Amino acid sequence: MNILRIKYFVDVANFKSFTKAAQHNYVSQTAVSQQIASIEKELDVQLFERTKGKVELTPAGKSFYEDCIRFLHEYECAVSKAKQIFNENSGTISIGFLTATKMGYLYDVIRIFHKQYPNVKVKLVQSSFSSLRRQLESRELDIGLAIRYNLEDIETVQLSSLTRMKMGLLVSRKNPLAQRREILAAEVKQEPIVMISRQFAGKVYDHMIQQRRKEGYEPNIVETADSSEILTMLVEMNRGSAFLPEKLATYNEAQCKMLHIVDNDDNAEYTIAWQKDNASQAVHQLVKCIKSFFENEFETWAEQNSNEL
Repeated sequence: MNILRIKYFVDVANFKSFTKAAQHNYVSQTAVSQQIASIEKELDVQLFERTKGKVELTPAGKSFYEDCIRFLHEYECAVSKAKQIFNENSGTISIGFLTATKMGYLYDVIRIFHKQYPNVKVKLVQSSFSSLRRQLESRELDIGLAIRYNLEDIETVQLSSLTRMKMGLLVSRKNPLAQRREILAAEVKQEPIVMISRQFAGKVYDHMIQQRRKEGYEPNIVETADSSEILTMLVEMNRGSAFLPEKLATYNEAQCKMLHIVDNDDNAEYTIAWQKDNASQAVHQLVKCIKSFFENEFETWAEQNSNEL
């Protein structure tokens, strides 16, 4: 006996008609009748009473029908579970992260993740603040890593804080300030500032300006850039200095230096975002691995991979 025969039997019982069961399965009535006859012969039991054009289950047929319903349900559950396991152990998870941000820790995270999901590919997508948000909204990304205020109000994603990043001032080695390790917020007042444009920075742009105003001055923005790469290039050329996270910013140490702003309370909340309705256990496991890294290893990793201040 096979699944198809059982399904034909259940459909005949439900429709109380060989004709309707055949139509439902897109086969001939003869094919259905032959399959039912084969079951009855195999079991040596009459399953249906056929009188005056009516089809009714016999007492033995009713008992067999109830068991077949349970069997088909268990079979469907088994198929669903097998497909889920297959899907969990294959496919691709896309992670979006910001340009000019140190992401080397992801190699360790992915290595740990692959011990449990060796066949799941992890795709890394480098994006600007605004494009990362758009990619999360359009579900192009399964996971996003960015500053919280640029990810808030996306209804489809779940947010979880990873760490707080203190903002420093990146200056050119040609800048006289590069002789120092620390600086006061008030000393930045007259410093020419370069920033990523509002179009590409999104809410980060407005936050930076608001933070400077909290510190008592209007930032002297002399130029804007359309990418983090251009921003750091402008700093290298000494066209201006830039506010960037001390622990995660990437830059050319030979050309630039990160200054610690002693009295600056600008602490950006670095956040992980993932799609709320994504039921993939692999995605949730990868999120868990990233969160675990920040809880237990990030500070040590950041210290080992820090640019010299």
